[in-house]
Amino acid sequence: PDGYMVKVVGDTSKTADQYYVKYDLKQKVWKETVGWNVSIGLDYVTMPWTLVRAADGNFDLGYHDWKDRRAGDDDTNPQPSMVGSTITDVFFFRNRLGFISGENIVMSRTSRYFEFYPPSVANYTDDDPLDVAVSHNRVSVLKYAVSFAEELLLWSDEAQFVLSANGVLSAKTAQLDLTTQFDVSDRARPYGIGRNIYYASPRSSFTSIMRYYAVQDVSSVKNAEDMTAHVPNYVPNGVYSINGSGTENFACVLTKGAPSKVFIYKFLYMDENIRQQSWSHWDFGDGVEV
Repeated sequence: PDGYMVKVVGDTSKTADQYYVKYDLKQKVWKETVGWNVSIGLDYVTMPWTLVRAADGNFDLGYHDWKDRRAGDDDTNPQPSMVGSTITDVFFFRNRLGFISGENIVMSRTSRYFEFYPPSVANYTDDDPLDVAVSHNRVSVLKYAVSFAEELLLWSDEAQFVLSANGVLSAKTAQLDLTTQFDVSDRARPYGIGRNIYYASPRSSFTSIMRYYAVQDVSSVKNAEDMTAHVPNYVPNGVYSINGSGTENFACVLTKGAPSKVFIYKFLYMDENIRQQSWSHWDFGDGVEV
């Protein structure tokens, strides 16, 4: 009969090769489906909102219809690790939408940004979603994801990890490795300018603004240097925003420690070497918070 379900079992000692099919009377075929009493999808109320451009040129902000689970059960097609946890960052990499949650990164199917379940558990493909955890001897709760030199840098308070893949990014080729261990403020998102990423590293009363970069001719090796080393008591603690421009060669920093000021770092690189650099600030006066 139409809608009749069957559980197909391979090796009885394993659950990984089990799947479910449902009979479609109209097409006279068996189609893969989800198991009995299995949650079919994500709760859109607790998922991030989306900003969608409508046909009339306006933008609609609101809940989104995330694709349901269409095959398997909680053993063969488990919920993404972000379910029941907090999403701390949203990113886009290698044509996949991604979320950071705890020590995991969760990425959608390739070009299908709202699908976080494989469409089949009988046949896995390279464009299936990714769900990967960092590996470190200390707890490393991830805070930010920043694209850098064809890789994805993942930032925790005390360590940095890099997501890479040889060729197509898939569950089989994805590598998530520890690359450096620098202290990073979790209040200010690291910001990429040109071939560098700038981030804040707080000290006792002041903050160092660091430049994170790939070592010349050895892109797999990363390092960082303090761009406030010559003015260590200039930027107060409480940095919450870093922005800038590679065209105008500057970075601007906002901090709760000096709410009326915008700190400006100007630089000039020639042949991969820094030729000029300076720090200054704009002060908008007492009682003004930028």
